[in-house]
Amino acid sequence: MVMSEGEFLHNMGAAQALLPVGDYASFISGYMKGLKCHFHGEAFAAKKEHGYFMTLKNDPDTDKAAFGRGYRAGFAGKRIGDILPDLESD
Repeated sequence: MVMSEGEFLHNMGAAQALLPVGDYASFISGYMKGLKCHFHGEAFAAKKEHGYFMTLKNDPDTDKAAFGRGYRAGFAGKRIGDILPDLESD
């Protein structure tokens, strides 16, 4: 899925607005990191870092797991409106 610059900026802006909501901070932080990697490509993150983030979704630490789920959603190019239901499950 290709994301336009306008979509990227919209999704990042909406995510930044949600970041102060403490319950969602880990997920949103991961989403923003993944979204940057999705939009800017492989050059944005080192392979080792990317691999680590991709493994976090099942981490016993709930904050790390939320970050991992958010990273995967962003990296997949999901729009902010599509991830809102995911926030409710965290």
